[in-house]
Amino acid sequence: MGLLSNLVSAAVDAPRVRALGDLAQNAVGAAALVRIWQVFPFDFGTGGFDWALLAKWAVGVGVFGAVIGMVVALSAWCVAADRSSLLHSGGGAGRRRLTARQAAPARPNLAWETRHEEDR
Repeated sequence: MGLLSNLVSAAVDAPRVRALGDLAQNAVGAAALVRIWQVFPFDFGTGGFDWALLAKWAVGVGVFGAVIGMVVALSAWCVAADRSSLLHSGGGAGRRRLTARQAAPARPNLAWETRHEEDR
């Protein structure tokens, strides 16, 4: 899944495609970790340390991280979709375009400066 997602992201350089690929990768990872959790009782042998508890915690942390990654990828996808809609709609809702005079950088008032230099 990761190889396919990265190949598509390399071919199509768009933030929405990358975010969608990240979402898919995290979803597959979370599904695999949940399945590991369901069939968990592994045989770690006898020993002084409770490896089963450590492994269970590691799988739980992995599921939690995958869910957080899915939320981040979904928010990145929404932000990328919003940015592309702003670009294509001419500014988006509630935004107005600046006129050429408003967008131009401020120029110094040279007439004012020359008048006051004469007074010196």
